[in-house]
Amino acid sequence: PPISDHILAGTLGGNNWYTTDVTLTINSFDPGIEPSGIRLIEHSFDGGVTWIENTGPLVFDDGIYTVHYRATDFADNVEQPKMVSFKVDTTPPAILGERTPLPNASGWNTTPVTVQFTASDTGSGLASLNPTNVVVSAEGANQAVAAARLGAEVTFISALGDDEEGKILRQ
Repeated sequence: PPISDHILAGTLGGNNWYTTDVTLTINSFDPGIEPSGIRLIEHSFDGGVTWIENTGPLVFDDGIYTVHYRATDFADNVEQPKMVSFKVDTTPPAILGERTPLPNASGWNTTPVTVQFTASDTGSGLASLNPTNVVVSAEGANQAVAAARLGAEVTFISALGDDEEGKILRQ
């Protein structure tokens, strides 16, 4: 029977998550003494229940995938199915900063401001968020604790969030 293998092309990040779209290429050859040649390469997304003719590389975006594949030669020898599993997360975590108290009608705060950060990641999951709370207590307009803008008038703070595959977002 034929022998197949696969190539995954993409950027592999932390915890075995790809950080870019992944291209799966399936290759087969017929190793016999008098090989008949490859007639058909197929793949399946449902554990081998339904087989689809593979006509070229497959591209995958965000998700967790298991793909089965096999080849058939012109003598109708069918290879035992093989499997590849991989995870794709191209989206960084989302970070939200909320400040309390809100500024007065003139756009100023007269007391220290606490910025509380929350984060989420719908792909590989949130690994960390640092810091989660920051207090800004110096006086003056357009204060910068770091180089991120949270609101129309005042630059407050920077937070770092990373997800399980290592993608980092600075807010």
